[in-house]
Amino acid sequence: MSFWYLMLMIPMGAFETGSASEYPALRRSYQICHLLFEEGLLTAGQVSVALYDQHHTGLSLEEILVLHGWISRDIFHRTLLRKVRVQLTKLAHVSRTSDSYEQTLVAAN
Repeated sequence: MSFWYLMLMIPMGAFETGSASEYPALRRSYQICHLLFEEGLLTAGQVSVALYDQHHTGLSLEEILVLHGWISRDIFHRTLLRKVRVQLTKLAHVSRTSDSYEQTLVAAN
């Protein structure tokens, strides 16, 4: 089963712009599950069950994954922290590039 097949498990409209307020936890959970799947920490089946369980129980994704014994809290948090660090590094690079570009434009004028 491919990860993208799991999109069928998510309620219709969950990712449409207007309905984001209805499904914010589901949207975040899907993104986190995708990351954990890509890292090889969860299988597609585990992702499917986790998203289903979260939608029907109201528990947090972290709690569901830990209760099933699929991932430890430590690994869950380290994986998210690593992703945040990568995103911050990319953002800092874009910011530096943007600043450099703006300084070049000012100097050229």
